[in-house]
Amino acid sequence: MPRVAPAVSLDSTMKAALHRLVQSPSTPQGLVQRSRIILVAAAGESNQQIAGELRLPEVTVSKWRRRFASRGLEGLEDAPRSGRPLKHGPEVVQRVQVASPLPRRPAFLQNGRDNETRPFMVIPNG
Repeated sequence: MPRVAPAVSLDSTMKAALHRLVQSPSTPQGLVQRSRIILVAAAGESNQQIAGELRLPEVTVSKWRRRFASRGLEGLEDAPRSGRPLKHGPEVVQRVQVASPLPRRPAFLQNGRDNETRPFMVIPNG
């Protein structure tokens, strides 16, 4: 039995939000790609057509279409990555940060324009 791609219908606010994500230069490219998939899917194209048009694997198109259908816009966000568990909890990290504050930078380095690796210049009095 063939699988049927879930239908994607967008209201005007959702469509506008997806267009903003696609057009914003600060949006991560993965999210832009996923938004494009949903916009084309809302136009009624099949997963094969979308994959060909956007030059993506059909499996990728299917995945994001399903996630959007089940979770909406939040479904397009990256899932949390697995990794090494934290050795210390947030309470310990905060306690250490409060107990050992970082040394203050000299005032002339506060603006961020000077390189910290430069030697300090000693100006004689007089």
